[in-house]
Amino acid sequence: MRREIVKSIALFLLVVVSLTLTWCIWSYQGDYAPTNPSEPTKISNIASAKPISDVIRPYQIVRYPADQPKDLVGMLGNGVNSLYKLLTDAHLSIQPNLEMPKPTGNVYDLFFPTPISTTIIKDLFQLNSTNASTLSQDWLIDRVQLYQAKNSKDTTYVVFMDQNGTPKFYAKGDLSVFDKYDKSVKDSSNWLSYTKKRLKDREVYLPNEPIKTVSVESHLYSLVGFDAFKTILFSNPRQVIYSGNTYSDGVSQLSSHQKLVMQYYTVSSGSGSNGDPILQSYKFINGHKGWTNSFNIDDYTSYPAKGQSQVVFRLTENGLPVYSMDAYPYDYESQISLVWNEGELIKFDRTLITVGVSYKPSYPKEVTTPMDSIELLKKTGAFNLSSISDFRLGYEMTLDQDEASITYTPGWFFKKDGTWYSVTDFLNKYSNSIEEDKGGGT
Repeated sequence: MRREIVKSIALFLLVVVSLTLTWCIWSYQGDYAPTNPSEPTKISNIASAKPISDVIRPYQIVRYPADQPKDLVGMLGNGVNSLYKLLTDAHLSIQPNLEMPKPTGNVYDLFFPTPISTTIIKDLFQLNSTNASTLSQDWLIDRVQLYQAKNSKDTTYVVFMDQNGTPKFYAKGDLSVFDKYDKSVKDSSNWLSYTKKRLKDREVYLPNEPIKTVSVESHLYSLVGFDAFKTILFSNPRQVIYSGNTYSDGVSQLSSHQKLVMQYYTVSSGSGSNGDPILQSYKFINGHKGWTNSFNIDDYTSYPAKGQSQVVFRLTENGLPVYSMDAYPYDYESQISLVWNEGELIKFDRTLITVGVSYKPSYPKEVTTPMDSIELLKKTGAFNLSSISDFRLGYEMTLDQDEASITYTPGWFFKKDGTWYSVTDFLNKYSNSIEEDKGGGT
C-alpha cells in the first residue's frame, strides 16, 4: 500500500515538473540583438571605379585620304584617346538607313581590340534615342569610321562597322568633332606609314616603319590582399574556411599564387540571367571598384555549346597592352579574366598588382617593323602566318619581387589559338634555326 502511495506522489511530481518546463519554454523570450537577415555583407572597395569609356576604348587609328584608300597612316597608344574622347563627348544623331554620303578629305578608322555589342555602343556614345530601337543586338561593332562629306561640310559622319568593315549603322554630329582633331594631328610625327594584312580571323593594320616612340620603363608595385575579395565573392563570408592559402565554403574556392594573382572558382547554380557579358564584367568590377590600374577590353570569347563566355581586360601602359609571358597562372599578372555561365560568374582570375611610380629612368628602344618580325618568325620553321589571329605592339612585363618592381619592355606580340606570344621570346627560343638559315644550314 505504501509503495503505491510513493508511486502516485512521484508521478504527480513528474507531471508538475513537465507542466512547469512546458510553460517556461512557451513563455521564454530570448535577449537577442535584433538582426536584419536581408542586410548584405559590406563589400570591400579594392581601388577605383572608372567610366565605361576608360576601359572599353579603341587601341588604334588608321587614316587615309578618301580618294586614296591605300595611302594609309596609323597611330597607336595614347594618341588614340584624344579623338575617342571627342567622339564620346559629342551628341550624335542615329540615321534610319545606310544611305551615307561619300567621304571627302581624310577618313579616320578607330579599331576596338575586340568586337562589342550595340548595347555597349549606346553606353559609350551619346546617341539620340529616336532611332536607337533600330540597332540590332546581334550586331558586333569592330570599328568606328569618321569623315566629312563633300556637300555637308558642317557635319561629321560617324559609321559603325563590323569586323569585315561592313557598315551596320551611322550617325551624324557637329563639324567640330572632326575638325578639331583633323587640324590638331594632321602633321603629327606619331603617324607612321601602314599596310593592311589579312590574318586568320581578321584584317589588321601594321606599320611599315620601325617604332621609335617607345621606351623601356620600370615602376614600383604594391599588392592587393586577396582576402579583400572574400566579401565580394562569397554570399556568406562568415561560413568561409581558410586553409592552405585558400578560402572555401564548400561550393566556391578563392586562392592566390605568390600574392601576385588571384583565382576564384564556383559551381553554377543555374540561376543566372543572360546579358551582355562584357557589360556584366564591367559592372561587376566597377561595383567593387576593382580597377587597380589602367585596363582596356582585350578579348571576348563565346562558347555557345556550354552556354559560357569569357571576357578579358588587359593592363595597359601608355595606351598599349601589357603581356606577362610567365607560365599559368602567372600570365594573369597583366589580366582580369571573367567566365560567365548563362549570366552567372563561375570563374574569376585577376592580377593583384597595383603599378606605382617610376622606379628607374626610362630609355628609348626602337622596335623593328612587324613585317621584318614576321619574316624572322617564318625562318624558325615553327611559325605559320595563316594560324595567327592578331598581331600587336605592346609591352612585356617582368617582375623583380625582391625590389617590388616591374620592367616594361616594348615589342611585338602575336595571338595563336587564343594565346598571346612574344615575338622576341619566340625568336630566342628558335634562334638556332635562324642562325642555321643565315649560314645556309638545314
